[in-house]
Parts: sequence; structure tokens; C-alpha cells
Amino acid sequence: MNFRVEKPIRKLSAFTLVELIVTISILAILGTIGIISLLGYQNSARDSVRVSDIKSIQKWLSIFYVKSGVYPLPENSIEIDAGASILSYQGYAGDNISRIININKVPLDPKDTLRYIYTIDSTKKKAQLMGYLESGDIIKITAYSDLFSRLINQSYAATSDVDYKSRFVYVTGDKIGVLTDGNKAPLQESITGTGIDLSATDTTGYVAYFWGATYGTWQSTGTGDVLITQIQWALTDTIPCNPLSYSGYTISALAHNQTQAFTKPLTIANGTGTGSLQIQCLNGVLDTIHAIETNNIGCNTNYVNQVGSCVLDVCGGTVPISAHSTATSQTVSQNWVRATTAGICTFDCDANYTWNSGTSTCIANTQSMSCTGLPSNGIWNTVSSITQTWNGSSWAPSTTSAYNTTASTTSCNYACNTGFHTENSWVSCISNTQSCTITNGVGSQTWNTGTNVWNACTVVSCNTGFTVSGNSCIVSTYTVSGWFWTNANGATISVCGSNVTADASGNFIATRNYGTACNNITASRTGYTCTTTTNGPASLVGSFTTVAGSCALAAFVFNQTIFANTQNYNLKAAAIAAGWNQVLPLSATITVNAGVYVWSDSTALAAFDGGGALSAGSTVTLINNGYIMGKGGKGGGYSNTNGENGGNAMNITTPMIINSTSGYILGGGGGGAGNYWVFIYSGYSGGGGGAGGGAGGDAYSTSGPQFFAGGVGGSLGNNGNSGAGGTATGGGGGRVMPNATTIGPSITTWPATIAGYGGGGGGTGYASVSATSITVIGGSGGGVGNIGGNAYTSGSIGCQNASGGGGGWGAAGGYGVGTQCAGTLTWGIPGAGGKAINANGNSVTWTNGSQPATVYGAVN
Repeated sequence: MNFRVEKPIRKLSAFTLVELIVTISILAILGTIGIISLLGYQNSARDSVRVSDIKSIQKWLSIFYVKSGVYPLPENSIEIDAGASILSYQGYAGDNISRIININKVPLDPKDTLRYIYTIDSTKKKAQLMGYLESGDIIKITAYSDLFSRLINQSYAATSDVDYKSRFVYVTGDKIGVLTDGNKAPLQESITGTGIDLSATDTTGYVAYFWGATYGTWQSTGTGDVLITQIQWALTDTIPCNPLSYSGYTISALAHNQTQAFTKPLTIANGTGTGSLQIQCLNGVLDTIHAIETNNIGCNTNYVNQVGSCVLDVCGGTVPISAHSTATSQTVSQNWVRATTAGICTFDCDANYTWNSGTSTCIANTQSMSCTGLPSNGIWNTVSSITQTWNGSSWAPSTTSAYNTTASTTSCNYACNTGFHTENSWVSCISNTQSCTITNGVGSQTWNTGTNVWNACTVVSCNTGFTVSGNSCIVSTYTVSGWFWTNANGATISVCGSNVTADASGNFIATRNYGTACNNITASRTGYTCTTTTNGPASLVGSFTTVAGSCALAAFVFNQTIFANTQNYNLKAAAIAAGWNQVLPLSATITVNAGVYVWSDSTALAAFDGGGALSAGSTVTLINNGYIMGKGGKGGGYSNTNGENGGNAMNITTPMIINSTSGYILGGGGGGAGNYWVFIYSGYSGGGGGAGGGAGGDAYSTSGPQFFAGGVGGSLGNNGNSGAGGTATGGGGGRVMPNATTIGPSITTWPATIAGYGGGGGGTGYASVSATSITVIGGSGGGVGNIGGNAYTSGSIGCQNASGGGGGWGAAGGYGVGTQCAGTLTWGIPGAGGKAINANGNSVTWTNGSQPATVYGAVN
């Protein structure tokens, strides 16, 4: 028989889907816990910074208050009003506060860079600060937090970019009340205008946050009238107590300083009892320390009160009134008996009671006591001591004296001596008085019982604005002081109609009378412009210490219009000639009228020059409606084949604002290059003068007949014209001045130096030699902003040689070139065009935003 053994199939191990899900979930939970822990740490760290910042601001404000007697007004503040009455000013502790309380900079919220909320009351004697925390667990909530509702996050939409509603309020300082809307946004951010009248705003959307050393932080939400009442309670320390339960007593609402008794039932075995509590409300808190609590206990039949408990009374008879059991045990076989030693069925009289064996009762004790509190100038009315009887809780009547004209032998009464009287409930005898006249006040005089005449009239009080001085009322004086923090050394300060002089630090102080108008405090200092940032009151009713301002160095204003053609204008020299002392900042505006030329007769000098550095803070503006033109370079000639560079139109030494949309700024054109050639005759052809009055280069022949051509000067912005055959100088540029139209004429001797003047560039020269059929023509001058054209020639021989063209405005001159033939031809280098503006590293600002098209030449 054959047996077949089957091998078991081995299964591979792997995670199940459930195991994977569980593992991933655990990892996600651990990651979330880590992130939450990190975020919580960051929140707590920022909250520590906020609390430290607010306490620091509070400390410096307190120092300022000790020095000045008031807190400074918040920045961007609004008035919180109750009808015509101002409750508080609410705003921020910002940069002005930092200057007033003399710290470097008021800190901001470390996350949102918010300013901390700062509130003062209407008298500026109380201050409260508030910020927003990210964690609510450090806010102090005491057992009295149910006086108002606990701080919670409100579910409203945010009113600004900051999510106030998710933050927790932290306040400190005096009890005033910081107002927010329902989203916790400060009220100054959610209302329009400079204040709000709560009596005219019947809404529950506002919240007031308070702070007190006894209560911690609390908030109040209600109508405007409710908020007014609670703010006034906080400001005057008259906060009522809300209903609550205390030690089993149901305490109803109590007003500030109100004392009231409350009762509660007591659970007494074998009897009944009532507890009585007399307690007072002090600023929203029950005064439990001085509360008086007593218990009244009644025992059931056959039970007796023993030290607050009802025990079975099996002794015969009853314990007398005002007595208590002292029994160590009881038995029905014995009646109650009074005994001084405790025993079976014994009792004794209560304290201050004495046993009367004749009547078998406890009689209240009596004692003789001297009366107390006799005032000066008083006399006892009949007796000076009385007999007191114990009434179960105290000795009566009281030995404290009371004014009473009725004589008594049983109570402590007093009367005043002749010539004296008492008033209301005063425990004193004062001399008889009457009113008398005191200027600017109220007077009184006292009856002299010795001479039976009225003593002299003395001051009782002075009218508002007056102060007691000896026996007179004189007008009150107050100090007005402040600080002009910049450049106010020795400035004259006009304070309430009179002048004082600031010290070296800009501080000033003045003494002025009550009621003086002070709302126009100004400062002046020679050479400076002074402004006042905060001012005095319309009418002086107290010391005022927060005037502030500054003085800035005044600028010398120099405005000049150039009416006529001017050569080589120097801005600094013109300002000095007008009286500028080179110390004050210069505020200059220079205007060039239409059709006027500002020009230079030298390529080394700009037509318009700044004249050097100006004092700090100077500003210069140029309004150009005419022509500011650099000198054109001279064309190359026989003595120098290179063309001269053009001159700059402007050379500035300070940043400048320029408006040249209706005028031209033109750098001088470069002079054209001259050339030397040797063919049938040897000679030099002069280059054309550059635009801006450049002279044409000299031209002459060393041998043979003269046939070199000179060009005719061109008009502004145009090329020069062709010259007549046989002239002997290079072509001049266009005119630089309206009357400068000189051209290169014919001459009969050489060497010759005949200059052409121009702005458009050198003109073409022309010559003809019939014997050889050679025609030589000078190069064309450049137009406005264009490079001058090169020279060229034509003729049967085909050798090219001639003068170079002149340069256009701000552009280089042209070459004179030719094909070398039987002779030799060389030429120089054309001059470069001058700059329109040589800025020397200073900025140029164009009023139209970009450089106008009428500016020819570089600006750098």
C-alpha cells in the first residue's frame, strides 16, 4: 500500500488592514499632541511678554503721576460720556505717551503689533491698562467673580483684521472700565467720531472690563444705562453686592456700605433654632470679618438648653429666666436647685446676673460708671456719672455723652457754656458765629464771651479761582510748563499772554493767574520756525504740564527769474549776492524765461553752474522755458588736427528738481576733425565748429592757389550752408546767440583764423580747381543731437580730401576723410559732445517723470 504525505502550506506574515489603521492613528495623535504643546508654549511665552509690557507701562505712568499729579491723555482717545458728564478717556499707549513718560518706546503686542489699551478717568487721577492674551488660564477669577459674568469667548464676527473674540482680556490698574464691542474690539476701533454717549446708546452690544485688587478681573454687559451705573460704582468705589448664598444664609442685594440682618433655620435635635447674621457690603464684597452671628435656640418640652444643645430635662420644676443648667446629671427625684457648684439638677445665673433667694430669680446686675466724652466748653447737665443695668446683651444706658438741654440724673447729658453752641450731631461746643463780608470769599466772625463783642471777620472759604492768603482771598496762580524738544534753546515762549524764555533743553515754566486764556501757546526763535503740538486750555483752572512742540531751522528762500540772455550763471554766487549766509538751508527756485539764452563762451565752463556744495537741507528747483547751451568745440585746423570737445550746458553740485518741458538743455557739439593732405598742392582743411558756438578750424594752403572752402554758419538746430569757392576756413556751427551769425568768409592771405559760431554744426565747404577738375567739399555739420557728417570730394582725379563736419548739440564732430592718391592724407579725431547736465553724482528729478526730448547730451 502506498501512502502520500502532504506537506503543509506555509503562510507569509504581514500587517492586517486593522493593524495599519491603528498604527497610523496613534502616530497622528502623537504628532497632534506635539504640535499643540508647541503652540501652547508659544502662546504662554507671548502672554508673559504682554503682562510684563503692561506692568512696565503702568509703572512709568505711575512715576509720571507722582511727579505731575495727573495721568497723560491717551492717544487716539475717545470720550466715554454719560450725558453731559465725562466718565473716561479711552485710547492707546503709543509713541506720544512714550515721550511724555520719558521711555524709549512704548512696547507693542508681540504677535499682532497692537498698541495696548489705555484709559483714564475724567479727573486724570485714575488709569487702567488692557491687553489681549492668547491663554485664559492666568486671568484672576476670585470667589467674587459672580458679581459680574465670567470672561468667555463670544461668538461674533471680528470687526478688524485682529481676531479679538478668540483672545482673553487682561487688565490692571485702577477701577475705571475699558469698553469694547461684542467682539472684544476696543470701542475706539468700532465707532465713528470722537466719543460715545452711553446714556443715548441703549444696547447690550458693549462690554466694560474692570480690575480691582480685591475682585481680580470682571466684565459687565448691559444697556448703556447699566454700564454707566457700573462704571460710576467702580470710579467711586461704591460697588453693590449682588444676591448670593453665604454660610447657609440667603443674602439679598445690598448697596455699598449697607448693613442688614439675615436669618436661617437651624437644625436642633429636640428643639428649634434660628441663626441671625448681621453683615455689611463694602465695595461689592461682603465684610465677613466683622459680621456678627448669633443663634437663638428653643428646646422641646422636657428638654433644656445646655451650651447650644437641647438635653432631656428630667429634673422637677424649671430653670429660671436668665439662668442656665450646670447639672452634671439629672434625676426625676429632684427639683432644679440653684448652686454655685455643679451637681445633680443644678443651675446658676447667667453672666451679669445675681441670684435673689427671696424671689428665687436671677436679677440683672447694676453698676455706677462715670460719663465720658464731655467736650471743651461743655458742662454736665446735672450728673457726671450714672447707674447702668445689664439688659442681657449690654450695659444701659450708655456712658457716652450726648448734647441735651434737659437735665437728667439717669443719662449722660451735657450742655454748652454761655456763648457756645453745638451744631447738628457734633460732639463739641463751638463759639457762636455769624457770617461777614470777605472780598472774593465767605467770612465768619466769632462772639467773644470775654468782651461780649464779635471778633474780627476771618476767611471761611474763597470763591473758585481764589486762595486763602492770611485773612484775604487772592487770585489762585498755576504753573504752565512744557518742552519744545528740538532747537528751542533760548526760544521765546508766549504763555497765557506773557513771554518766558526756554532753557538750554527747550523746557519752560510760567506762573499765571486763574481764568487766563492759555489756548494759544506759541514759540519763536530767530532763524527758526516753531510749532506747538499740544496747547494749553481755553481758560486756566489748574496747573498744565503737557505743552509740547519743536523748532526747525528756517530756510533762506531765493527765487530768481532770468529775464535776459546771461553768460555763465552761478547759482551759489547769485544766492549769496541776494543775502544768503551759507548757514541756513537754501530753498531756491530759478526760472529761465522763454526765448532767453543762458550760455558760455568757454568749453571749460558750464553755462549754468551750481557753484559748489550748499548747506544741509537745501533744495533747488529749475524751471527752464528758454535755452541753456554749452559752448561748442572748435574744429581741428592746421595747428591741431583734432576737434575740441564740446562744453557742458549745466554743472550741478546738489540734488535738483528740473522742469524743462518748454525749454532746451543743450550740451555743446564736438568740433569736427581737420585734415592735412598733399597732392597737387599741400594744405590744411579745417574742421567745422561744434554746435553751441564752436569756431571752424583754420584752413590754408602751403603752396599754389587758394581753393579751400569755408562753410556758412547754420541757424539753431540746423546744419551750416555751403561756402563760396576759394574761401580759406572750415565751416562754423549754427548760432549760439541771436546776434551771433558770423560765418567763415573768404581771405587773401594765410595762415588765417576766421571763426564761425554755431549751434547746428559746421556747414559744407566747397572749392573748385579747373586746371585739374578737382572739386573739394567739406563735411556736413550735425543737426540737433546728431553727429556731424564726414567730408567727401568729387572730381576727375578721384582723390578725396576735405575738412571734417562740425558736431550737433551734445554730439561728436565728424571726420574729414579721403582716398589717398598721389599725395598724402591724414586727419585728426573729432571732439566729443558736451554733457547736457554734469550731475557730479547728484540726483536729477524731472517733474514730468522722465527726461524731456529737448535735453541733448548726456545726463550723469
